[in-house]
Amino acid sequence: MENMMNPGMGMNEELETLSSQDMDEAKAAMGELINMIAEMKAAGMSDEEINQFLSEFGLTLEEVLMADQALKNPEMLQDPSMMGGQPEMTQNNQIQAQLDELM
Repeated sequence: MENMMNPGMGMNEELETLSSQDMDEAKAAMGELINMIAEMKAAGMSDEEINQFLSEFGLTLEEVLMADQALKNPEMLQDPSMMGGQPEMTQNNQIQAQLDELM
């Protein structure tokens, strides 16, 4: 899991270095984090308040959601054309959909 904290590596390279056990642990931890964010939303916290909390760990809500997508669909990082030829726009739409779900 220490590979996940290497700031010199991109997300794609980090995912490629993870063992299946590390990947399972990362997915479980991400699920817990997503659930915690959903609970914060349900308790009435704003995106700004959630981002402030996440900033204590060097994260933003958008980064968490992007990492969640990457863990669920690592092939999207390896081949951005799988996202319809417009990876950034599609990714932003998916992130917004996840944010909307949490609300």
